[in-house]
Formats: sequence, structure tokens, C-alpha cells
Amino acid sequence: MQERARKEPVFDDFDQRPKYAEESPIGGRNRMRESSRYEPASKPAVKQAAPGIGGLGPGARVKHASFGVGTVEEVDGEGLSRKLVVRFGPGVGLKKVLARFIDKA
Repeated sequence: MQERARKEPVFDDFDQRPKYAEESPIGGRNRMRESSRYEPASKPAVKQAAPGIGGLGPGARVKHASFGVGTVEEVDGEGLSRKLVVRFGPGVGLKKVLARFIDKA
């Protein structure tokens, strides 16, 4: 009965173990964690607010790339985190958007 025992492991097409000693002992799932895909140089630049957007207040007419033209109703925050509540046209309604994604209309 002991004669059937093999000293070499048996591999098939579905085996995920490394077949050769040179291969990394890290499994297929962990291989992506080993090599970082994040490169700081590839990080997109933060969009800055258009000049004059900082002075916008309630009643100002503004334009958004997706929502169109609207009227500012509320302002909250400062700098890059400045938020505007804008009432856009029919079908869009009231939206809270970051000021850096708004242009003067």
C-alpha cells in the first residue's frame, strides 16, 4: 500500500500552487497586493475653483457642466471644500455641489 505514495506533488490545470521553486510562495490572490498599482505621479490634479467663485452668494447665477444653469440659494464652507446649494432648471432641481465645479453664468 505504501508503494502508491508519491514523493513529487501532482499538479493539474486548476492547481494554484507554484510548480517551480523559483516562483513566489505568495498565492494568486495576494500577488496584486505585493505590487502596488498606486503611483503618486498618476494622481489627478485637484480642480481649483474658477476666479471669482469665492465671492458668490445667494441669488448669483452659476453654470455646472452636467446640471446646466442655476441660482445659488445657500453657501457653506471655505476654500476647496466650499459647497453651494443651487437650484437648477426643471428636471434637475436643488443640488448641493462643490464650488470648484461651478462657473459664473
